[in-house]
This record gives sequence, structure tokens and C-alpha cells, in this order.
Amino acid sequence: MQKNQLALVVENEVNAVAQNTLESVLNDVIEIMESFEKSFIMGAISQKGGVGKSTIIYQIAVMLANLGFKVRLFDCDTQQTLQHQWKKRYEYKKQEIGLIKQAKEELAKKVADGKLNDYFRINSEKSIAKREERLKAVSSIDFANHNPEVDFSEVIKTSADFDIVLFDTACHLSEAQSRLLYVCDSVVIPFNNSDDEFDTNVRVKKFIQDEKVNAAENDEVITADIRSLIIDRPNTSKDRTEYVSSLWTDYGYQKTHGLLESRLTNRQIYRDVKNYGLGVAELDSPAGEVALLEIATVFKEMLISSNAKKAKKAKAE
Repeated sequence: MQKNQLALVVENEVNAVAQNTLESVLNDVIEIMESFEKSFIMGAISQKGGVGKSTIIYQIAVMLANLGFKVRLFDCDTQQTLQHQWKKRYEYKKQEIGLIKQAKEELAKKVADGKLNDYFRINSEKSIAKREERLKAVSSIDFANHNPEVDFSEVIKTSADFDIVLFDTACHLSEAQSRLLYVCDSVVIPFNNSDDEFDTNVRVKKFIQDEKVNAAENDEVITADIRSLIIDRPNTSKDRTEYVSSLWTDYGYQKTHGLLESRLTNRQIYRDVKNYGLGVAELDSPAGEVALLEIATVFKEMLISSNAKKAKKAKAE
């Protein structure tokens, strides 16, 4: 997989599910994605901001684009976080193209003036070629702002040529978030691993319960496999992880939606790559692969969980 040159510093503590190699997990993701006969539709919702909702959507989008899939992003958030990242991505590519062109012109001039011996010329040419190769790794992603007056189902129909369509929503539970439950294959609800943020799941649970009642009354079907995702701190202990998992069961949240076994860690690197509109899939370092492994493992579990729900529904019918 081609990658970008940005450096990455991450811890090696990842969830138990992520013990597989990166190559193995990515191959599993590719196999599942290629088995779909139509676009996979995914959304992210949350009760509050600052939980990594936009980061998750964007990192998955970049990962899949780098794997060769056609990706479309919809920014339904008034904060337009994804739009800002997409613009930075465009500016980064534009700047790199300009710098590479400048480097080529300077090299050509030095060669023409006889100011460069063969050793330095060859190394300069290799350096430029490497930068060009890295730029190719910044894959293309289709981006669109969502018009709130247009129904999600209509938007999805116009996106049939894409392998995956991802929706990022505002940081509160509303009608828009509820409608996504009826059109998505998978919906992820991230929350930070703290006591205060765990309590937001009370409102999330009621939100889903109410929508399931509405669906039954209106003879509609919630298609989304709904899963919450815990965002750990870098120093989160194993005991804390097990404690939160047990609380999930004790509070009965599993009756309305599931909890992913995979975890993401709140890392500075995700904020760093945002400055360039890039993803961890475009980094060229061993540590970068650790961060990508987290993203890939979470997404793989979401795909498997979504497929399991579809299979269960088909069996019931």
C-alpha cells in the first residue's frame, strides 16, 4: 500500500481484537467489501461533540480510498469538519505539485549549468521520484455537502456507483440522525471512556428506543446495525476497559444497540494529520501501521456485525 511521508507516534497498546497483522485485517476488509452487490452505507452520530465522530468517518474513508474503493463523503454537520479536512487535502496536493515542479526546474537548471555531478543528480532525481510516488498515495475521495431538504434515500440513489457512502452528522441527536437509522447498513456512536461521557448513553438508549417504537407504529424498518464505540485514552488500563464493558451490560444498553469490542485510542496523531487533510493510511512508518490497524479492525468488526444482522433478518423472513 502506498503511503505518505508524515511521521506518526503512537502507543502499541491496542485492543485484543487487533492482534492480527495489518495485512490480514485489510485483506479481510477488502474481501467483505468486494462481496457487496451495492454500496455500503455508513453513518456516525453522537450525543455531543469532541468524541471523534468526524475523525472515524474520515479515517475509514481514506483507508478505503487507498485500498482502491470508490468513496463518497457527505458532511451533514453544520460545523463542516469534513469539508475543512477535504479542503486541506486539496491544498496539500496542490502545494506538493508546485514544490515538485519547482524541484524539477531547479535540478534541470543545475544540470544545464554543469553545477551538479552525476552522483548528486541521480540522488536528486530519486528524491523527486519518491515525492511523486508519495503524492500518488493521496487518493481521491468524492466529497459533497448534504442538502437537509433532500431525503437521505434519494442521496444514496445518486451514489450507486460508489463502493461506500459515509455520512457525518451534527453532534446532537435529532431527526436527521434518526432518519439515518433507516437507510444505513451500519451506524457508529463513539463516546469517550470516562464516567461523564458514559452517562450520555442513557440519552442514546432512549433515542434508539423511541425510534424503534416509531418504526413499529409506522410499519418501517430500521436497517442499520447500531454500535457504540469506546474511545480510550492512551493510558487506559485493562481494568477500566473491563469495567466499562460490564457497565454496558448492567445498564441494559445491549437491549437497544451493541458495543464494539474493538476500541480506538484518542491520539494526537489524528489531530496532526487533520492539518493536512490526510489519513493514517497515508503515513509511511511502522507506528503509522499501528494506528491504521486500529481503524481497520474497528471497521472490519462493523462490517461483520452488519452482515450478521442482515443474515438474521433474511433467516427470519
